Amino acid sequence: MDKLRSDNIKLYEKIKFVQNYPTTRGTDDPIDRYSRGYDASLDPFTNFTKQEKQKKYESLKIHEKFALNFGKFILSSHQSRTFFVIYF
Repeated sequence: MDKLRSDNIKLYEKIKFVQNYPTTRGTDDPIDRYSRGYDASLDPFTNFTKQEKQKKYESLKIHEKFALNFGKFILSSHQSRTFFVIYF
């Protein structure tokens, strides 16, 4: 049941993203920009997803946290990936 609920939440997030995707380029109206940020802060699904990720991260052991953060660091930029591949 939890798997189905998480799949539905992810599907809903994708649908909302597609519905809200801007169709015109070049309009950077401050009101639109801030309203999107405000709406995102009120979105219960986004908040739920963040809370669940935080719970999962807190439940990791110290060596798992290290491996996760190291992997994120390596994958975060082109230079770090290149250095890692060349060095190892």
